[in-house]
This record gives sequence, structure tokens and C-alpha cells, in this order.
Amino acid sequence: MDPDARDRDVRAQGGLSARFHRETSHRNSTVPRAFAAAIS
Repeated sequence: MDPDARDRDVRAQGGLSARFHRETSHRNSTVPRAFAAAIS
């Protein structure tokens, strides 16, 4: 596998990973508040 292709692959995975972590942390911050509001 040539280095350029590997770099592109790593960057693509990094972008997906960053987006996944952003969405996960966003969910983690909004869901507990909504849940707390629902049970209060």
C-alpha cells in the first residue's frame, strides 16, 4: 500500500472518528438533561 493512500485512509478515519465523538458528546450532554426534565 502506498503512503499517499494510507495517509488518505488515516485522514478519512480521523474525520469519521472526530464526527462520531462530536455527535456522541453532544448526545451525552443533551439526553441526561431531557431525561431529568422528564422525570422531575
